[in-house]
Amino acid sequence: MPGSFANGRSIKVILTNHAQPRHDIVTQLVDVCLTDAPTRLAAYVERIDEDHANPRRRWREMGEPEYPSRAQVEQLEVASPCLVKEPLGLSYEGGTVRVHVDLPPHSIAAVTLDPALDPSACEAPQGDDSPALDDGQA
Repeated sequence: MPGSFANGRSIKVILTNHAQPRHDIVTQLVDVCLTDAPTRLAAYVERIDEDHANPRRRWREMGEPEYPSRAQVEQLEVASPCLVKEPLGLSYEGGTVRVHVDLPPHSIAAVTLDPALDPSACEAPQGDDSPALDDGQA
């Protein structure tokens, strides 16, 4: 996607992991690669899966009530917060930026790459083995 970051715009890539009925599904490891990328980028992911933004899980734990009580509805609202932006580590080599994302079964992930105006935004999250992208150093 050459020139995709023109005028400081970000790029968002939507990833899904779904299967046809009666077909096996497993976690998929996805590499997102962009060429001609600037050397300062911040990356984050927003997810909908079993553990993120999922009130259905809490509803099942309640016994799948057909008509939830007011208290149960409040619990479901608490279990379905807005999507959370989780920082992603990324690497940069030869003008190409790479981001690694795991997609559990029946999930959706939105990966956003933003031109980083603040150098601290390029830092990898703690515990991430991926190098952060900073001034073209991998």
